[in-house]
Amino acid sequence: MKKYDINQFRAKDWYNLGYKFESSTKQIQFFKKAVRLDPLHGPAWHFLGSIYSRKGDEKMEKFCNQKALEAYKIGLQRYRRELTKSEWECQNENKKDDPMKTMILPKKTYDVLSEIDNEIDSILENLGRLYWNMNEFEKAVECYDKLIDLYPNWGSPHKSRGQIYNRLGNHEKAIDDLRFAVEIDDTDYESYYLLGKSYAIIGKNDRALWYFAKAKNAAEKSLDCVAAKVVKADSNYELQEYDESISEYGEILRNDPKNKFVWNKMGEALVANGEHKKAIKCFQKACKIEERKNSSKGGEY
Repeated sequence: MKKYDINQFRAKDWYNLGYKFESSTKQIQFFKKAVRLDPLHGPAWHFLGSIYSRKGDEKMEKFCNQKALEAYKIGLQRYRRELTKSEWECQNENKKDDPMKTMILPKKTYDVLSEIDNEIDSILENLGRLYWNMNEFEKAVECYDKLIDLYPNWGSPHKSRGQIYNRLGNHEKAIDDLRFAVEIDDTDYESYYLLGKSYAIIGKNDRALWYFAKAKNAAEKSLDCVAAKVVKADSNYELQEYDESISEYGEILRNDPKNKFVWNKMGEALVANGEHKKAIKCFQKACKIEERKNSSKGGEY
């Protein structure tokens, strides 16, 4: 087995290492090392913000999201050659009160920083996702608009923009984007499912059921993935195939018994199937998981 000298690790090495761990404690440890070496490592800041969000630490979540936002914006400026080295040095010197204790880097390192963020598609996609997490949906749409202008045949930004349009209540635009996404990738079970939800909301139920069936069929071919299993179970629920839906939610929970969202979904399926006592137990289970999470004050359980 190849041995690594951690003294030679770069920021992206620590980031890649942290990304491999499921433990949030380990992830925080390695992502912090990444941003201390490279304060412009947007994805590391971004993931830190997500972890602190799950832990309920709003102060650190906001701080990390803001640092990620700065990193992505500077990445865009550098891509457009709008940020000079002297301006970078000035911004760097003005950074104070940093609880993460990121290093003050010399001007000579400017050109080799943030290798992971140097591609415009990566910057815009990450920035759009960050705005989405921060509930700044209009700004997220602007990022995906730019991505689509640059790469008109790329399905991913259409899918993301379609999801946001759904959140904004603009279901017609969402349908246009999501239909484009499944034309590019006919295995995209998530987009099929979202199309079904969109058509259901605007009252086109026959079309909605057709897309739920497409989502179920596409998800069946990817059942090694938890997300696919959830989409299949959700699609069965929408198709009123409640017994199958309950069975599939149960299988997911056997492998992930602390998933409060699936406990809630299973409870809803049981209600629809007339099994109210079992449904109550599922909802209670979801509540207990949430209470345990809140009482742990961010600790793992």
